[in-house]
Amino acid sequence: MPLLKIFHPTTDSQIGIWKISESTSELSAMLPHEILNDDLFSLISAPSRRKEFLAVRCLLQKMTDSSLRIAYNNRKPILVNDNRRISISHSKDFATIALLPEHNTSAIDIECFSGRALRIAEKFLSCSELQFIQSSSNPDFFATLFWSIKESVFKSMDDGCYDFRSHITIHTDTFPSSLNGTCTASESCSHNKTLFHVQYWKSHHFILTFASPL
Repeated sequence: MPLLKIFHPTTDSQIGIWKISESTSELSAMLPHEILNDDLFSLISAPSRRKEFLAVRCLLQKMTDSSLRIAYNNRKPILVNDNRRISISHSKDFATIALLPEHNTSAIDIECFSGRALRIAEKFLSCSELQFIQSSSNPDFFATLFWSIKESVFKSMDDGCYDFRSHITIHTDTFPSSLNGTCTASESCSHNKTLFHVQYWKSHHFILTFASPL
């Protein structure tokens, strides 16, 4: 089944996860013509990106039982003719959506395990964060988790933040001992300097994070 899971991380938010196992034609057959005729879709040439586009729309259709359109404003996704907020992420063969109330700026990120985050850890982690993952029993897990946390925090922010290493801090002392749980993180590049509550879930293939401003 392409739809892996739909669940509620909070009482007023909804997360869906889709495993992209279908072909482009199979995904297209699940959607109405107006979505397939979307100008955004016509601009995508890479086959993998076209499948991601379609899978996200299939997932949204499953989550809402309707054919809502997605547009973009300042590179952030928005729902057309619907006041709810939407956050989108995809990685390799997985896509995920968070549907949120109108004024909720929480954001989601999904990252498949590949070893890449660990290889580039020095580029996006502070010295203390790097020391934490290097001393852990599972550096690849924590490197991927930390990258995903910083991505979800970044997506939640209205102001631009381009230096993950120095402007987004993960509070490593807030981690539980399990591979699923919560932690806190903060950003220092916006006017508000926001603290975030982050929920995270690990599967065999990916890590999923959901960052909510406090």
